[in-house]
Amino acid sequence: MGGGYVSAPAGSGAGAGAAAGGAAGNAGGGGGGAGTGGAGPAAAPPSGVLNGILQGACLGTPGGCPAPPAAPGIEVPPTPPSMAEIMNTVSMAITAMQLEKPPMCWTPEPANSGGGQRTGLVGKESWAFMCPNDVRESTTGPVNRAATSGVVTVTANAINTGVLINHGDGDVQLCPGALLPFTPYTDAVDASPLSPASGTPSPTCGHRLAKSSIGQPQDVFKVSATSNWVVTWTATWPGGTMGGVAPTPLTSMYDRRVGELQVLVTPN
Repeated sequence: MGGGYVSAPAGSGAGAGAAAGGAAGNAGGGGGGAGTGGAGPAAAPPSGVLNGILQGACLGTPGGCPAPPAAPGIEVPPTPPSMAEIMNTVSMAITAMQLEKPPMCWTPEPANSGGGQRTGLVGKESWAFMCPNDVRESTTGPVNRAATSGVVTVTANAINTGVLINHGDGDVQLCPGALLPFTPYTDAVDASPLSPASGTPSPTCGHRLAKSSIGQPQDVFKVSATSNWVVTWTATWPGGTMGGVAPTPLTSMYDRRVGELQVLVTPN
């Protein structure tokens, strides 16, 4: 009678093969106990191994273990820039604009102007305008600039939305940016027969002198003129984009002296 057969699970190893062989030998008259087991699965990696990198070997090194390599055919997305890197590039673009404080000219001229002390009169009209020789992109706008740092590129646009004037006498006014650089004063204005006795008001940016500055510090009103620049920016980098608005007010200061003219009327 032929030898018997014993089924053994694959991968049970040499011990299972020997048992099968022994059973066959007993059933068939002492058949040899030789048997060959199936090939087992690959041994599991030791603890602490991730994608072939022994994690313990990275302890104490700056940054720890490197990132595991990407699977073939899969692109690793670029590391996005930090907010600090983005805002630094925005600052570079704004700096490149070289935006200026408003270079204002006035009637009457400021008390601290190069032409000497000037005094306005209560009841007269004061004109404010950008000095004609200083009208340029960086004073009236708009201004466009771009800056690049690392992977970040920023494009920026600045608009002068208007000049806010604090006359120092309690009156504050906003001269709109759409009317920049404002109407300049010329001697022909008050020489016109259409001018009232108090003077012609500015059609774009003016102020009626209502009180004397006598009694103020140094007998002058401290006048401020602020260009309200608004910068709109967009930052781009591989795989990302963002934008924002950066108000950028710039202020210039002036002294204005205003007095009263006393008139004595005598009968003829």
